[in-house]
Amino acid sequence: MGCHLGTLMVTSPTGRGVPVLDFLAVDHQAETTEAILEFFKRQNNSWTQIETVVIDKDFTEWKVLLKCFPHAEVLLCQFHVYAYWKKLVKNDSMPRKQSMVMPS
Repeated sequence: MGCHLGTLMVTSPTGRGVPVLDFLAVDHQAETTEAILEFFKRQNNSWTQIETVVIDKDFTEWKVLLKCFPHAEVLLCQFHVYAYWKKLVKNDSMPRKQSMVMPS
């Protein structure tokens, strides 16, 4: 089908994650993400209370979040960063110089 399934979650006062918006997006472009976030803001007057947003490694999403929630801090999820680096190292797709490889 080619759609992207997404969820916006908030942390409740008890520390639990609570989904506040599930969506299907036709693509993962900045304009689409911005339209989804603007819809969320129109439906939720309390969006101005958002202080922090945690994302995976999607830097396009990061830019859109900074634009849509200018007073919120955007943080990278440590789990996703670690998983991404682990994948890069496993696939040996990181460019290296010969001087970086230790002799056996």
